[in-house]
Amino acid sequence: MQSKQKVQCYITRERGGSLQVLVFEHVDYPDAGVQVPAGSVEPDETQEEAALREAREESGILELEMQSYIGKFHWFNADRNEDNERYVFHLITSQTLPERWEHIVSAGTEDKGLRFTYYWLDCDVAAQILSGNQGDYLHYLESP
Repeated sequence: MQSKQKVQCYITRERGGSLQVLVFEHVDYPDAGVQVPAGSVEPDETQEEAALREAREESGILELEMQSYIGKFHWFNADRNEDNERYVFHLITSQTLPERWEHIVSAGTEDKGLRFTYYWLDCDVAAQILSGNQGDYLHYLESP
């Protein structure tokens, strides 16, 4: 079985002495759980380019900066019977963002038209509740 290359993005900010990560929930598919921006690497792009593209498409945040590459991790997606190489990145933004907002994905093929509600969580809380083992790598984050 060939592994699919996937990216996962932790977009963070400092608030009240805590590092917070941007998370979202599907408006129309609440059973999908709490997630962070993530997706597939296209054939013509690097993992870094895919991370920035996916984060922009899924969140609507245009001003994103690569803070660091956290690492590559193997993960088996049992729901899709799919082996993944997950490339995890830490991103930051200089854009002023609200505490909570809804974004409709306007690009891509898989997520186009999906509605996501975004909000911030302290990293220690997010590590416990993120779906699909997405919280497993939060302890690798460094404050910007």
